[in-house]
Amino acid sequence: MPIPKPKADESKNDYVSRCVKKLSDDGDFKDQNQRLAVCYAQYKNKEAVSEGRPYLYIPILEDVQVENKVIEKGDIVRILKENTGETIYKQIKAMDPRALMAWGAKNLAVENGVNNGIIGYEHKNLGKFQFDARGPKLKGRIIIMLMPDDTYTVIAGVIRNLNWSVKKTVEDVYVDVLIQVIDDIVG
Repeated sequence: MPIPKPKADESKNDYVSRCVKKLSDDGDFKDQNQRLAVCYAQYKNKEAVSEGRPYLYIPILEDVQVENKVIEKGDIVRILKENTGETIYKQIKAMDPRALMAWGAKNLAVENGVNNGIIGYEHKNLGKFQFDARGPKLKGRIIIMLMPDDTYTVIAGVIRNLNWSVKKTVEDVYVDVLIQVIDDIVG
């Protein structure tokens, strides 16, 4: 019952058609919804791996109850495959190895969301990377959160007299502009 792998130049529709036909011909999985979920998950995993995303897709082969929600057979869910807080740190270092130094980053900390939970059911954010910044515009804390829709929320704030004060929040930040957003906040 090996699941066919997507070819490098194969479109999603072509792959799913080929995959479902193969699984059907082999008599694998009970019904068409299961075969479709398996094939779509396999294709999405190819995309996730090539784009360096911190999660994988899994097909749901039978109805599952998670907390007070039912995930139906044939659905596809994402699970985190690694330490998300560290992933944010690595993405920043990969995009600009000197960024953290330029921001005067100290007291770096990572916090992870769900490590093997279903995304979007347990936590609003999937993980955080935070540090103290010492720049011309901000001498305070930067918190970068990975959200379930693959965007980031960046929060800048300061602690004065044991009170946290948010100075700026930027939501829906895509990874390709994350450095620029933080640069604009820190200076």
